[in-house]
Amino acid sequence: MDISQDVKCLKGVGPKLLEKLNKCGIFSILDLLLYFPRDYEFLRSNIPFNEIDEEDKQVLSCICVGIDRDVRTKTGKVLTTIRLNYLGNLVLAKWFNQGFIKNTFKIGQSYDLMGKFKRVANRLEVINPIIGVKLAKENEIVPKYSLKGELSDKILIKLIGNCLEQITINDNLPKYLLEKYKEEAQKAGIKEVEIVQTYSSSPGLAIAEVIAPGYEADLIVCGASNKSGFDRFLLGSVSLDIVKHAKCDVNVIRNGGKK
Repeated sequence: MDISQDVKCLKGVGPKLLEKLNKCGIFSILDLLLYFPRDYEFLRSNIPFNEIDEEDKQVLSCICVGIDRDVRTKTGKVLTTIRLNYLGNLVLAKWFNQGFIKNTFKIGQSYDLMGKFKRVANRLEVINPIIGVKLAKENEIVPKYSLKGELSDKILIKLIGNCLEQITINDNLPKYLLEKYKEEAQKAGIKEVEIVQTYSSSPGLAIAEVIAPGYEADLIVCGASNKSGFDRFLLGSVSLDIVKHAKCDVNVIRNGGKK
């Protein structure tokens, strides 16, 4: 893949999507790869009731148990409330000025809701949750982008993922540097040190799902750089992929030795 090519050559990019990408300053494949997230969101799913933190978004699978009548507030807004059950606890999902939302729900059916759930005594409350979110099978780290118009995070993540699958990222560390690190590790008391190279387009996934299990590792220690630019994008992606997919414990050491 030639990263200098126009982004319109990518599969799925038609005239309308091309216009949205151009409004964000994305004209080439390189522009797309260098369009870094403004933040990362840690998305958790179906966690125990007592672990729910209103500061983080969760995806919870709930069963509808009741649909309240709409109420008009003192400020003139129409409040729609749906009663649901999550692990035996009452969930009050509320929407403002979206009366049509109750037509989505049927008593006894299950729905996946995403939002910031607040614990109030033995119940949960959530304002304007998103309905029908594909339930994450595991905890997930989701990049969030600065967007314009109707361009969504989901579209960017898919396009960037498709690009990275077609790009081979080779390890450019010279042999003498690898040997130097090996020697330092041995001086630090690590008896057996082996250098393993991977040419996967997703090195973090290769480490988590192939290399570490192959060595029956019970701990992965990896670095997370504080660099900016393309280096930060790639290195950050590696550590995030390892945390997301590893079956064993992961210890991420940030630049400067700060965990």
